[in-house]
Amino acid sequence: MLSGFGVRRSQSREPSIHKFRQGAFIKHTPVRDKVPVWDLPVVLEALKFSPFKPLEEIDLDLLMLKTVFC
Repeated sequence: MLSGFGVRRSQSREPSIHKFRQGAFIKHTPVRDKVPVWDLPVVLEALKFSPFKPLEEIDLDLLMLKTVFC
């Protein structure tokens, strides 16, 4: 028997049962965060130091990032 479905192997080869199992898996797939978890206080603290300081010496792209986050 296939665990969790209560069917024999010969029944599991039936197209309708196979399709049902695929649909059940798709409907109940685990949800994962696509964005990594990050800690805002850590990011803001990092913006206080090099390469984001001193402001007069940093590149414009780093200045833009600092402006967006602060």
